[in-house]
Amino acid sequence: LSNDCDREALLAHPEALELSGAAIAEGRTRVAVGPNEEVVGFITTLTISDTALEIEDLFTEPDWMRRGVARRLVMELVSAVEGSGVRRIEVTGNPHASEFYGHMGFIHDHDTQTEFGPAPRLCLTLDAARLGSRDDDDGPAGFDAEPDQTRPQRGRDLLGR
Repeated sequence: LSNDCDREALLAHPEALELSGAAIAEGRTRVAVGPNEEVVGFITTLTISDTALEIEDLFTEPDWMRRGVARRLVMELVSAVEGSGVRRIEVTGNPHASEFYGHMGFIHDHDTQTEFGPAPRLCLTLDAARLGSRDDDDGPAGFDAEPDQTRPQRGRDLLGR
């Protein structure tokens, strides 16, 4: 609820804030962990077809925003599907996340209606991905906010795989 633009809609639909147990059990959720093994962000995907995935959720703890957590999770997703035949990753983003996704190489495909109102539908074509090429989207490359912090571990699913 750290984003004022989303607060009212999310309070009206608290189920949107629940992490899917099925997605965890199916290995579709990967997390980024902080220096004390706390979850600082996560990404959940859904298979659309043999060649396309959808990002269902991408979340960063407010205290960890602009430190590269979301970028790293997206980059690891792209690495994880490399060689699998997946050629496209899609996401329905909220308007204030469009800039982040644009910096990650996603392009606007069309607008769609959600239960929260209109939202951009964005896609990343993997053969054209230019991931992590800019440092002004979710903070500088990597996760470190201060030189003495330990880097969070590579994103992994909640079952530790």
